[in-house]
Order: sequence, then C-alpha cells, then structure tokens
Amino acid sequence: MSKVFDGKLKYIPVSVLNIPKYPRGNQIIPISALPLLEKYGSGSIILAKVVEIRLGQGDILLMPIDSPDN
Repeated sequence: MSKVFDGKLKYIPVSVLNIPKYPRGNQIIPISALPLLEKYGSGSIILAKVVEIRLGQGDILLMPIDSPDN
C-alpha cells in the first residue's frame, strides 16, 4: 500500500478466481478504485466486472462492484 500512496503504482494486481470467457493475463484494478477497496484487506474476495481488455499486453482491467445490486 505504501507504493500506492507514494504514487509509484497505477494499478493494484489481483487474482481472478473465475473469468471463463477471458484469457488469463495480468488482472489489475486501477488506483482510482482505491476508495472502493479501502474496506477490504489482502486476500479478500470481492465482486468485480471486466471494463477493458488490452489484448497486446494480455491485461484484464477490472472495476470492483460496490454492491451486489450493480
């Protein structure tokens, strides 16, 4: 987290448990989503949606879903 607050990190790496229709690459959440993640700790399981796939890099950009109603 210190790298995040120092501004040296733009994305938070995450582990995806199940995205059956997308290739496995680097799964990342943008730092702009940090307010949504503050209540979670390392190892927490959260709901997220795929917002972008960067095919050249294989990155899957995820955005946390704040509530199950979304």
